[in-house]
Amino acid sequence: MNGSRRGGGVDRTIRSLFDDAGVRGWLHVAELDRPSAHVVLDPDEQVPMGSVYKVPLMTAFCRLAEAGRIDPSHRLTLETADRVPGPTGLSILRDPVTMSLRDLVVQMMSVSDNTAAHAVLRAVGPEAVDRVCADLGLPHTRIHGGVVGTFDRLVADTGAGSLDAAMDRVADNDTVVPRTCTTPRIRPPPHRPTSPGCCGRSGRTRPRPPVAAPSCGRRWAPRRGPTVSPPDSRTTT
Repeated sequence: MNGSRRGGGVDRTIRSLFDDAGVRGWLHVAELDRPSAHVVLDPDEQVPMGSVYKVPLMTAFCRLAEAGRIDPSHRLTLETADRVPGPTGLSILRDPVTMSLRDLVVQMMSVSDNTAAHAVLRAVGPEAVDRVCADLGLPHTRIHGGVVGTFDRLVADTGAGSLDAAMDRVADNDTVVPRTCTTPRIRPPPHRPTSPGCCGRSGRTRPRPPVAAPSCGRRWAPRRGPTVSPPDSRTTT
C-alpha cells in the first residue's frame, strides 16, 4: 500500500467497486507496522461514525476503571424496554438481562452489541469518550448519543414512522434519501486536513511497560513497535 499515490490504480479500483454497488464510500486502511503505507479515499470528509464509536468508548471505560472512577463489576439489569435495535447480542433477546459493566463491554466489542454499547455509554458518559478521542489526536471526532441518537435522527430525516420503515427507505434504490441522513449534525470549523498526518504521528511510539488492569479483568502488555490510531475523519455519532 502506498498512501502517497492517491488517485492511483488502487484508488480507482476501490472507487469503481463503490460505483458498481451504487454507493458512496470512504476508506482509510493502514499497516500497523508501517504507518506510512496506507490507502485513503476522502479521509478528511466528515461522516457519521457508526459502530466505530464503540472503540473509543471501550478505551474510556478502561481509563475510568483504572482510575477507580467506575466499578467494572457493577451490575445492570436491562429490561426489554432498554433494548436497542440490532442483529446481535442483547438486542435480540426478549427477557430482562443482568450483567456487569465489563461484561457489557465484552458484548459491545465481540459482537457489536448495540444494547450493551448504549448501556456502557450511559455509564461512562460521552464527555469521557470525547476526551479519549482528543487524546488520540482526533479532536474533531465527537459522540452525540451513540447509536440511539443515530437511529432517532435517521427516522426523523426520512420522515418514516419507525426505524424499520426508515431502513427500508434507505435501502430502496428508487427512493431519494435526504442528504442529512449521511451528514453529521455538528461540523468542526474549517481547518487543514489532519487524517494522514495523524497516522504518522501515532505510529511513532516508544515501548511501554505492561499496564496492570485488574479492574478490566486481565493484565495488558502493550506490543512493542509502532501502533496506529484511527484516522481523524472528523467523524461524529
